[in-house]
Amino acid sequence: MTDAPSASLFKRCEEGHIFDAAKADACPTCGSPAAGAGRPRPDAVKETGKEAVTPETAAGGMTAPPGVDERTSAAAEIRAKAAASPAGRRIAIAAGLIGTGLVLALATREPDRTGADPAGADTRSREVVAFDAPPAEEQREADERSAAAASEPYGLWEMYTPLPGQAPMRHVFEIREDGTYTIDAGPYSHAGRILFIGRTYQLKSQTSAYEDAGAFCRPDADTISFQGRLGASVWTRVKSPGLFDVDPDRHGAPINVAATLARMTAETHRTWREDATPVSLRIERSRHGTYDMKVSYISPKDQTGLVVTWGRFAASEFAVGGVSWFDRPLGAAFIDPGDAAAALGAVAPVKRAELGYFSRNGGGNTFDRVAPLAWLIVAEAGPSGLVAASAEADAAKARR
Repeated sequence: MTDAPSASLFKRCEEGHIFDAAKADACPTCGSPAAGAGRPRPDAVKETGKEAVTPETAAGGMTAPPGVDERTSAAAEIRAKAAASPAGRRIAIAAGLIGTGLVLALATREPDRTGADPAGADTRSREVVAFDAPPAEEQREADERSAAAASEPYGLWEMYTPLPGQAPMRHVFEIREDGTYTIDAGPYSHAGRILFIGRTYQLKSQTSAYEDAGAFCRPDADTISFQGRLGASVWTRVKSPGLFDVDPDRHGAPINVAATLARMTAETHRTWREDATPVSLRIERSRHGTYDMKVSYISPKDQTGLVVTWGRFAASEFAVGGVSWFDRPLGAAFIDPGDAAAALGAVAPVKRAELGYFSRNGGGNTFDRVAPLAWLIVAEAGPSGLVAASAEADAAKARR
């Protein structure tokens, strides 16, 4: 016969673990004595030879504060029972793996840089930049500057040169589409040909030894800048017309001279004397190729004279007292000197043209009160002489 097994005596330790008190004096799980049995002996050791587990060692040296709620012990008992069973261990392991996977997934997830809401709504902020169209006036000016940069610099340009102790000298640069030019600058005037190739130019005077070449640019429609052999010069467009018009096809000779004389006389009445009467008109070409128009006025009241000189872009005058000039007033209607030169058959530039009442017997050197109004033409080459200047005579010649 074998000895009958001893009766089991199950007790609950202070931590809530159930153990067989007949086999162990203390809880084999945590080392705590049965509830109400006091603390285990210091030398209490499990039969396996391992050191008894005390609450301090189980908690890493920390103990729960006194008065822990009984529910804490109950929850611990439930966890212990679940961990003791094979199914519970599998569930715990699976739960741990799932939790670890979620943590890793969240940690390694690429942040959404598109700003899109996971629910599907696009939450990206959009910056809207509005570009205002330029005002019509600014656009027009820009178009003009662009057109000016692409065009050749034909027309009239002016520049002022400072002079010590004097008023600045005005230079007028006329560039024509036929490739000719004239610079009207008093004693520094000259005329000739100018050639444009791309943004460069070549200039050669035909009235002096002056030559130049370089580059030019058009900053805007009313400005032209030349960079030549002597440096830079900046010219601006002439806004007002000249004092008289010229004909490029006739070497730049003045045209519409009768209308110019009428304007000059009206200006002299306003600034000098109301009885000023034109008695002589002379047009002369300088060696630089520019023309001046000189008119002599007389005041019948006291025989005082005034000589008015109009260049194309400048005017001057001086008075003379006690004159004894031929005082027959000039007619208001007459042909231009270029037409008179053409009637003579002259093709060279007109060097001098004088309007008056000339005696044919005197070869144009004397005046005659009964002679018809005529032009005395002196060409630089070819024929010269007297040509009837009245518009009536010109009309009669045309009818013939």
